[in-house]
Formats: sequence, structure tokens, C-alpha cells
Amino acid sequence: TAAPSCAAMGFGEVAVEEFEKDEEDEDSNDDRPVCELDENVVIWTKQQVAAEVEKLKSMGAMVAPMTVNNCMTIVRTTTQAGRRNSTRCNRIEFQTSYDFSNIRSVQISADAIQCPFKQGFLYRNVLLFSDKPLALIFPYLYDGNQENDLQDWILVNRDGHEVHHRVDAYSK
Repeated sequence: TAAPSCAAMGFGEVAVEEFEKDEEDEDSNDDRPVCELDENVVIWTKQQVAAEVEKLKSMGAMVAPMTVNNCMTIVRTTTQAGRRNSTRCNRIEFQTSYDFSNIRSVQISADAIQCPFKQGFLYRNVLLFSDKPLALIFPYLYDGNQENDLQDWILVNRDGHEVHHRVDAYSK
């Protein structure tokens, strides 16, 4: 069967790796497909997040899974005092009108899980906390072969409103 298209995917999709071409990055592969989705990966990520939701609820936590439309990483380059700095950001687009500026904390599961259906890709649960007692959770699958410290997150609601969050205390 053919892999589902990006537009046809809903909750729990794989992270689609997209990169802005860095002028100094000669090793960049421009021919790499932007959207590679495998139905087995989608099912597996849904199972992973569902298991984490059940575990957290059994411990008394209030948690709700989020529906993901698209995931990708992008490289943002800035120049300060003549010095060029590049930061890999994890950009997630959601099927919600939720205002992500209400998020006060982003937490990432400590242990990465190797995806059995996509070689080199790692899975993490990501939890979002606001001042409300309900935590939000979403699955995140990313290319473990790309340098990514998982500290910079861009959360985008269905209205296109982007909010940047930085995880300062995260250590791999």
C-alpha cells in the first residue's frame, strides 16, 4: 500500500524532517523527500502516546493527547555581533485553536525509543503544562542522525499562531 500523504494524516504522525538549506552546508541532500509517512509508524506512535497517557492517568495525572497535523525541524540562523548562530527548532503544527502562549513548561521523556519502522528515528513523548491542572501530550519522532538538542520548540495552532518555547533544563 502507498504511504499516506501529509494532508491525509492526523494525530500521532511521524515527524517530517524539513531543513532550510544552510548556505555553508554542502552535504545537504536537496533530493530527499519532504514527506515520508508509513502507516506502521503512525499506528506505533499512536500506541506509544496512548500507553503514556494510561500510565500517567494511573498515577493520578490529568492528561490529554493532542492531535498533530505536521512535525518538522527547521534551522533558524541569526547573526549577533558579526557571529552567525544556527539553532535547530522542533516545529509542531496542531489541529487545535489552543493558545500555546499559555504553556509554561515543556517536558520531554527522558529516554528515547528507537522506532522499529523507521531506521535512525527516535521517539519521545512531549508534555505541555500551563497554569491549569490538565497536561497536554503529543508524540514526537525525529531523525536521530541529525544534531538536535530538543531545546527549541515552535508550537503552531490551526490558526497559524506560532509560539516559541525553550527547554533550558533538558539534558540528553
